[in-house]
Amino acid sequence: LDWVHRFERRGIKGLKDRSMSQEYSSQFKVDVLNWKTQNRASLPVTALHFDLSSPSTIWQWERRFKKSGIAGLERKRGNSKHMTKYR
Repeated sequence: LDWVHRFERRGIKGLKDRSMSQEYSSQFKVDVLNWKTQNRASLPVTALHFDLSSPSTIWQWERRFKKSGIAGLERKRGNSKHMTKYR
């Protein structure tokens, strides 16, 4: 159980809801993927190690990295910050 592991690792603090809007740098994502590979770790173990809310987040990063390299790990959420609004 994920919540049991989070509690064992971080106590009560590990059980607090984490924001799903957290953004991570491309470098952080690469570091996570490298650590997972080097340690032959599962998605849940990697998520716990980096205090990520969902192992599926790492799975998505892996999939995008395999398809597009580092460019696949760039910010994708919502509209581009550089988009102009139509009038």
